[in-house]
Amino acid sequence: MIEAALSSDTSDEVIPLSGSKAILVNASPDGVTETVTKVLICHKNPGVSTTDYQVIEESRLTRLVNKLREGMTIKFTVLKASAAQDVAEVVLGKNYSLAPSYRFEAPLAFGPKAKIVYNKSFDGWHEDIEKLSLTDGTYVVLTGTAVNRIPTDLELDAYATDADGQRLNDVKIDLLKNTVGGTKGGSAESEVEVRASGNIRQLDGMTIRLKASSNTELQGVTLNKTAHTLTLKNVGATLYGTIAYDAN
Repeated sequence: MIEAALSSDTSDEVIPLSGSKAILVNASPDGVTETVTKVLICHKNPGVSTTDYQVIEESRLTRLVNKLREGMTIKFTVLKASAAQDVAEVVLGKNYSLAPSYRFEAPLAFGPKAKIVYNKSFDGWHEDIEKLSLTDGTYVVLTGTAVNRIPTDLELDAYATDADGQRLNDVKIDLLKNTVGGTKGGSAESEVEVRASGNIRQLDGMTIRLKASSNTELQGVTLNKTAHTLTLKNVGATLYGTIAYDAN
């Protein structure tokens, strides 16, 4: 019997596997070189046979993955190993070993605190803008079409950036069309339109952010990297106002 603890580097949660949730390792009977013990540690049994696997359900398991990033580490720490039965036969001179083999699967689903954030930057405008003589009141409009296959609506936000990628606080952003509709089991197209005005001479681009928060209907819906996508197409920037262009 093995008592252990699960932890990760994205959470402060430590989940003990002890008592009724301890792992029972099958002993090798006489004449058998090795015995395989199959264990499934899960939030909820997805229908795996308890005859083939020792199923340990642990509702706190999802707390180990409370923040997504490029890489993460799941630790399985053995706290104690002991014989499950009171009497066990040990042969002197014989080596006994335990070799673990495991895999970790985390199908992601919308939870009560789930948030989706899509960031996209458009830049490289300053090289052209600095060649122009701009009059007061000149502004830039960024337009495009969002193809949303995520089954929820998204809200668009944006800010202006300079040639160093820094936020321009003296450029005003107006969100003219900022709601991206969503639908279950298909895709929805929405037009987006953002206007930037003010200190346009320092403008090099815009960063747009599309955000969605989980709602009651979405909770428990598994995220799918193939089915749930967001695409921006036909993106263009147009400069409006009275301008003079210096070709030299």
